[in-house]
Amino acid sequence: MSKRIFKDEQIRLIMECRQSGLTDYQWCKQNGIHPGNFYNWVSKLQKQGYTFTESAAKPTAVTAELLIGGITLRLFNGADEKLVQNTLRFIGGMNHVW
Repeated sequence: MSKRIFKDEQIRLIMECRQSGLTDYQWCKQNGIHPGNFYNWVSKLQKQGYTFTESAAKPTAVTAELLIGGITLRLFNGADEKLVQNTLRFIGGMNHVW
């Protein structure tokens, strides 16, 4: 069961992330926070009127976007090759050798 993080702590963590020089995703991974939870905090707080600076580090450009049923898979320049391969195998049942 995950620990509940209250609004004041969410705000502090978002600000720390955005000032870190890392992408949101990189910062979340380094700090043991699920990126989906992080973006939910940002969205919820923005709806309440809070504003946050954008991440200082911008992710690389989207190289490809695949729409598979109700799933959108975005592949970025520099994406880990093994992660892409395993993801495609998982969602598409691909069994061929890379």
